[in-house]
Amino acid sequence: MAQQAKDTLGVEELAVVADRGYFKSEEIKACNDDSITTYLPKPQTSGNMAKGFFGRRDFVYCIVIPELSTAKKSADTGVQSVRRAH
Repeated sequence: MAQQAKDTLGVEELAVVADRGYFKSEEIKACNDDSITTYLPKPQTSGNMAKGFFGRRDFVYCIVIPELSTAKKSADTGVQSVRRAH
């Protein structure tokens, strides 16, 4: 598909982006050989998800700004929940 785009645009070089899971290494090499720069997402190499654990993408880091949110700690579990004020 990248080769077709390059031919249609009539350019000598092209830069393309590939979605995670929607590319083959042979296609990437063919693009490279034809002066097409391919940008790929970082591969997910952790086996934790296969083992039933959470992966890195399942975690989100957030900053709590006291003036914009309310936080309360559960007496039962000791877990703090944060709700953003609207």
